Amino acid sequence: MIPQAKEHNTPIYVSDNASTDNTRDVFESFKKGYPFMYYKRNSKNLGVDQNMIEAALMASTKYVWTFGARRIILPEMLNKIYEILEKSDLDLLVLNDQNSTFSVPESKYYSSAKEVFRELNRNLTGLSFQILPLEAWKSESLKKYAGTEWTVFGAALEFLATKQKVNVYFISEPVSTSSGVSHWIPRCFQIWTNWKKAVQALPEVYSDRDKEFVIRKSVNYFFGGPNFDLINLRTRNIYNAHIFKEYREDLTHYGYFLPSVAYAISRLPIPPLKLYFKIYDLARDISRMFIHQKRALNPIRKQDISYK
Repeated sequence: MIPQAKEHNTPIYVSDNASTDNTRDVFESFKKGYPFMYYKRNSKNLGVDQNMIEAALMASTKYVWTFGARRIILPEMLNKIYEILEKSDLDLLVLNDQNSTFSVPESKYYSSAKEVFRELNRNLTGLSFQILPLEAWKSESLKKYAGTEWTVFGAALEFLATKQKVNVYFISEPVSTSSGVSHWIPRCFQIWTNWKKAVQALPEVYSDRDKEFVIRKSVNYFFGGPNFDLINLRTRNIYNAHIFKEYREDLTHYGYFLPSVAYAISRLPIPPLKLYFKIYDLARDISRMFIHQKRALNPIRKQDISYK
């Protein structure tokens, strides 16, 4: 961040959540070259949600950008963010990254909290995709998101709910790199439970119908498809009979699975499944070898094509 931050003397705040590594030493080494850096260490691990709040409240600036550790700001994007923030008094600036699952249309302004919730909910789930006024982080309402890991999502939508007139801008151009393979996958069902809890805890400005719409839509980006991708999760031993029993209602309601089918998948032996996918990947690689040859397997001659 520092090369871009230097152009504006942007302060960088680090809340060390009682880490056991050399975080402070690394911080001090960077501060030698950039003085506008601030550090504090929690005496104990406060959890993701509270540590995020602690980091945000370190700031004395008008806006706060909570930034995930695995992302890197793309070139010149901080300049662009400053240009947008200087144009108007925003309640929220929503960002995008290089992950293809973050598929929202063109950059635009929003004047409705409901529209932001329905259309930008995927972006609001990602740490690093919201720039909020500092006052949004001072709300007592954030306590109800404790332990969900969705405080940043709650902070944005709780703040919009307090506004009579909403002014939100979305940048469709990627601002940061992708965080890579999701670390959610081994815990996807627990995260799903926490996510539903966070959505349902949102203020009444967001109707039950809209909450149901967003929860149903989120199956795609939590589980890789509209049907929870159970076979893939079973292959990785993430889905089993215990998970089926606990999430049976969700699997049938949001994934459209017959209970008998979902249960059968939960009992499938894992070694044959892994063998099947291994053979499938091998066959796909072989087919690609032919597809990328100069001569296709089934070449179509120009004279075989007729136009009507």
